[in-house]
Amino acid sequence: MNSSSVKLIDVAQAAAVDIATVSRALNRSRGWERLSSECVERVEREAKRLGYRPNVAARGLRRQRSDTIGVLMNPTIETAFNRELLAGIVTSLGKHGLHALMITGKNPVTSAMERHSEGRIDGVIAPAYGLRSENLHSLREQGTPHVLTHVAPDSHEGPAVALHAAAGIEAAVDHLVKLGHRDLVWAGPDPDHHADGRLRAKAFQHAVSKRGLPEHNPVIVESGPELGDSIANACQRLIPVLSDPQRPHAMICYHDPIALGAISAARHVGLEVPRDLSIIGFDDSYGQVADPPLTTLSHAPEEIADAAVEMLLDILKQKNDAEFSPSPVVITPRLVLRESTGPF
Repeated sequence: MNSSSVKLIDVAQAAAVDIATVSRALNRSRGWERLSSECVERVEREAKRLGYRPNVAARGLRRQRSDTIGVLMNPTIETAFNRELLAGIVTSLGKHGLHALMITGKNPVTSAMERHSEGRIDGVIAPAYGLRSENLHSLREQGTPHVLTHVAPDSHEGPAVALHAAAGIEAAVDHLVKLGHRDLVWAGPDPDHHADGRLRAKAFQHAVSKRGLPEHNPVIVESGPELGDSIANACQRLIPVLSDPQRPHAMICYHDPIALGAISAARHVGLEVPRDLSIIGFDDSYGQVADPPLTTLSHAPEEIADAAVEMLLDILKQKNDAEFSPSPVVITPRLVLRESTGPF
């Protein structure tokens, strides 16, 4: 193997350790003293055997700051809110004269740690959804400056930003109650196989129960690989629900594509939105282009991005995250009122 092409991941595989351990052992970075002498020697031996050479130029950049922040994105999660979050982070970094480097691949966390070790990025912003917990643990262990987004509000993950979906759903329920609705139903993915869907469905049931409203079984609607598939799936699943004489008169959906499918299903069975059925979505990715325009909960990508960037910049200034509370900064979704909800 050409020594110039040898990377930290190659040394890690040869030494049978993770990339964070290699970085600590070779750079004597935070936590290296906890490694056994045998482990350090094995890493150094494999690095020498493979001809691994630290990027000296990159180390110089690291001392001077690269002014680049890595943004971890799982390439399998191709959604509108994912793109909106990335756009928000890029815009927020730009306000500070910083650049964003989107890091994807089979293991974006490993790639991010490697780039930070070589001085190509100063820190990382990582949406927690779609990333394996063990890899996020490695990110913390290596000491890479980072901020997570979309953790649970009661999380103790260190520097992080949470979206309090439950508070947003409560606001949506309150809005429908004020309009006179009592028969509300939740439409979303199977809670047994979708963690985020389970949390939102539970929040809906709690809000309904707390207000003394009738409780209905959630309508299980699975998303498709593309927007059109998600809308079609939701429409097909909701047609029989809305055809029932005991149908609900208001619906809150896990995300906007399901809400768009609900509008289509209502139209298919001869119902008018919002005269016969009020519908609320989540994310506000497609609310303005819906017909009628969709009342929905915005996932506040700009607020999340600004909070994450400001937090990471503070960490970089302090050189560590020791002064940060393990509790996250909590952002509450905004209820955006449009024409898909009306009085009962």
